[in-house]
Amino acid sequence: MEEFTTNKNDRIIVIDSPCGFGKTSYAIQAINESSDDEKIIYITPYLTEVSRIIEQCPDKHFVQPNTGEGKGSKAKHLLLLVQQERNIVSTHALFMNISEELINALRLSNYTLYLDEVFETIGSYNISDDENKENDEEKESKDNRRKYNSEESEEIINKNDMNILLSTNLMNIDENYLVRWSSEDNTLSKYENLKNLSERRSLYLIDGGLLIWSFPVEVFREGIFTNIYILTYRFDSQIQALYYKYYDITYTKYCVFKNEDKYEIKIYNNIKEKEWKSKIKEKIHIIEDPKLNKIGDVYYDAQNRPYKSALSLNWYKNNKNSETMKKLSNNISNYYRHHTSNKSVLKLWTCFKSYKSIIKGKNLSDDSWTAINVRATNEYRDKTLLCYPVNRFTNPFLNKFFAIKNIELNQDEYAVTEIIQWIWRSAIREMQDITIYIPSQRMRTLLKKFLNDENIYF
Repeated sequence: MEEFTTNKNDRIIVIDSPCGFGKTSYAIQAINESSDDEKIIYITPYLTEVSRIIEQCPDKHFVQPNTGEGKGSKAKHLLLLVQQERNIVSTHALFMNISEELINALRLSNYTLYLDEVFETIGSYNISDDENKENDEEKESKDNRRKYNSEESEEIINKNDMNILLSTNLMNIDENYLVRWSSEDNTLSKYENLKNLSERRSLYLIDGGLLIWSFPVEVFREGIFTNIYILTYRFDSQIQALYYKYYDITYTKYCVFKNEDKYEIKIYNNIKEKEWKSKIKEKIHIIEDPKLNKIGDVYYDAQNRPYKSALSLNWYKNNKNSETMKKLSNNISNYYRHHTSNKSVLKLWTCFKSYKSIIKGKNLSDDSWTAINVRATNEYRDKTLLCYPVNRFTNPFLNKFFAIKNIELNQDEYAVTEIIQWIWRSAIREMQDITIYIPSQRMRTLLKKFLNDENIYF
């Protein structure tokens, strides 16, 4: 039997395989087979997956950071666990707030990092006057960061603060928009976090008023983790891949497969992926009702220029409390009444979080709703009646950030990855038939192109 192993020079390994192929199962197997000398940190989005790692790797005695042991701070307990060289399992939200002290502790240890799904490596910094420009994912991410750092005072910077910092040269901007802190004045406690980010070369100011923070890139460089495994699908079309490109971080893609009763990985190829698409496309029943789908159609202006933004976040903002939004709510109700069995227990739907109460109508409940960016969970694997009334684009600040180094973010590739990740929380991961209403012409077309293994451009 041919044996597949990783190249010893591949320090960052992205295991890139479709949802349900066994990426987490491979990780659990590898962890259980690892030596006692190899210490593990496993990072996952959800507490349910934290429990899974603890239960399925009993001999590794994984510990989850908690506020009790950390005297009110999970972050402090995480640092203590690293200093004690324990095997650790925790969530994205806590790991995103990695401190300089924790990074230094990791340098002295022999840890392997397993990162279940990509996480937020670039985000907008909280400038209070611009709060309404955030999308739902950013707001939820900030809520998570605040929750896990509740012992710290919340730092909110307004536009007046920014003007003062820039006009007094306390903060300077270089040619790559990197923020450099010029003051050694320790009395400016209000800006302590801002100063710390700039000193770590993790803060950027674009267009004179858009602050962007970057996850500390040294975490992924040599000397912190011995090896890093990232478990995801379509990594190259996600923000973390562009972040790696921006900072010249190299990685190697592998794919996972099952050989009898054992999971193995080998250098990436998409042969199995093509077979997978041919099987599952017959089980995904996309609603093709012109009347229901009209609300998400592409339209053309007087100069015959196409507008593909229907059902985007801006569309939701512009149509809040309008007849158009009521029409969307009615369409969703009609879809469930006339195209499905309308059984509540089988429903799964989403929308931009701020608009959930507006469009859910009579046929939907909060229990059947899940976030548009949900990943790495099996909680909804019994859901067969899906509704995806959104049109996904990245926040414009990401385009501006990556443009600094002429890195292009492909919106269609990103959108496909997002809808695939969402759909694969449902019963399709069990190879059951699902029905889905996707009123956005753009998203519907992109999904069909993906399933037909065509080039994704719309």
